[in-house]
Parts: sequence; structure tokens; C-alpha cells
Amino acid sequence: MKDYYSALELNRSASSTEIKSAFRRLSMHLHPDVNGGSRYFEEKFKEINEAYHVLADARKRQAYDIIVWHAAANPQANWQTSTQASAPKPNRQRAVYRRVYRPDIEALRLEREYTRVFWVVTLVISVVVFSGLWAFSHL
Repeated sequence: MKDYYSALELNRSASSTEIKSAFRRLSMHLHPDVNGGSRYFEEKFKEINEAYHVLADARKRQAYDIIVWHAAANPQANWQTSTQASAPKPNRQRAVYRRVYRPDIEALRLEREYTRVFWVVTLVISVVVFSGLWAFSHL
């Protein structure tokens, strides 16, 4: 059985504010993004995250303390919570994402491009025409 108190570097009589501050302090130092994605820090971060979620909730903490106390009293027993004993292992396959060709988005992009070209050409023609009319009127 994991010792969540030692994972958060606390004693058993720690208050909820002490648990929260210890978790925040350790999570800032052990976060995988801060430490370059190291596997070791990732595992340590998961461990303190699990410890915090158990010790921060009063009901889970009470159940954890009872289980740990019984495990300490009878070390030969194989103590498992009901969720540990019956939970199936998750399938850890990575999801495969495929790029989906969407012709409607492509058509909208082309339409926007053609509209932009139309307005540029219209502007150029109007400048040429009006500059020619201005030059003709000032002869």
C-alpha cells in the first residue's frame, strides 16, 4: 500500500490547508512540463496527484487511514480496496487521428480567394480608368 503522507512529505495529522500547500509546492517542482517531459518526473507527479486526491477528500482520507491502519496491524494480509481488486486495466492504445478532406472548406477557401482577386482587379481597372479620365479632362 502506498504511503500518501510520505509522497506529499506530510505527517498524519496534517490539515487540509497543509495538504493543499504541499501538493502545490511539489507539483510545481515535479511537473513533467517543467522538467522536460522526463518519465521519472511524470511518474512522481502522478503519485503526488493521486495522493492529493485521496487526502484532500475527507471521506477518502478516512477510508485510506483505516486501510493503512489495518494493513499495519496485519502485514501478512493482502489489503486491496474494492476498486483496486475489480477494476480492469485500461487499454492504453493511442488514438489514431486522420486528416479528413472536407470539400466544403476547400470550396469556401477558393471562393474567398476568387473574391479577393475580383476586388483587386476591379480596383486596378477603376484606377486606370479614372486616371485616364482625369488626364483627358486636363488637356
